[in-house]
Amino acid sequence: MSRTMHINLALLAVVLHSQTLQARTYTVQKGDTLSHIAGRELGRPVWGAQGSLQKLLDKNPDIQNPDRIYPDQIIRISDDDPIAAEPTPEPEVQETAPATDQPAEPAPVEDPASSMEQEDSARFGFKLGLGLSKEELEAVDHQRSFKSIVDSELQTLVDFDAYYKPTVDSRVGLSLGLKNAAYDDTSDDRFEGRSRQLYKLSVFGDLTMADRWHLGLELGSEQNFFVVQKPLNRLGLEEAFVDFARLAISYDLVVSDNWRWNLGFDGSYLAAAETENYEVESGSSYGVATGLQYRWNAAWSMEGNLHYGRRSQGVEDIRQKMTDRSADIALRYQF
Repeated sequence: MSRTMHINLALLAVVLHSQTLQARTYTVQKGDTLSHIAGRELGRPVWGAQGSLQKLLDKNPDIQNPDRIYPDQIIRISDDDPIAAEPTPEPEVQETAPATDQPAEPAPVEDPASSMEQEDSARFGFKLGLGLSKEELEAVDHQRSFKSIVDSELQTLVDFDAYYKPTVDSRVGLSLGLKNAAYDDTSDDRFEGRSRQLYKLSVFGDLTMADRWHLGLELGSEQNFFVVQKPLNRLGLEEAFVDFARLAISYDLVVSDNWRWNLGFDGSYLAAAETENYEVESGSSYGVATGLQYRWNAAWSMEGNLHYGRRSQGVEDIRQKMTDRSADIALRYQF
């Protein structure tokens, strides 16, 4: 008799304990996004490996695509989730418990890290950017003691990026750039008027650290103008494709669930190249950028950026320094 009472009391304790750990849930409403739910229920920051969106996905491994949730779907919110942390009763209690006393509970779920990696490995993204740029070329020849400055007209920029995200915090991709560079009306009448389409092709990769810091590497080739010494002591412009390696670091400041402000620095190594008639020396460049990003949801976002850059490279005895100021706006979609 005492043994039966002991078993019944143990079973009652298990039932009461499991009822205490009932999960707090949220029912999806029309217009909800998972990122908004995460920010409202679990707080900021939302994005990144330690963000509330990732924590919400960890509690809901049945969500295969965070961009696709539907009205009336039940989302687990609380940390005390009986499915994720189910108590294990004593063997004799489970043997004596009546089958009808407690509804069957789902089996404990596995660690969702592996499913998250599979989901992230299937994520792709695209970015299309449009902008304006203004360049100033300063050419100095110390042997001939002259200095010339060439101002470009306002230039249009088009950039297209396609990338693949192997994990939440990393991505690799391909970048294409097009710039309409016009030097028809320069401040130095010794230069021949030029109007050209300049191109850039590169591959890139970046890594997000602590949800705020971004480290990026870009390798590629881009077309540029160079000041050269023409016959009969005339100056002119010639173009060449220059290989480059660019390293960038930036920091995000979360303004709200939808807005982020970004500040970044970049530096590049410029490889030696050849124009039509001359050899171009290796050089370097650096720049500073700031931008503001708005996210509608996990799929769509828009960003605006300002960039100031300086580059230095030589052709024969002429040392050329270029100052570039640009502004662009970009639309991003990822799935």
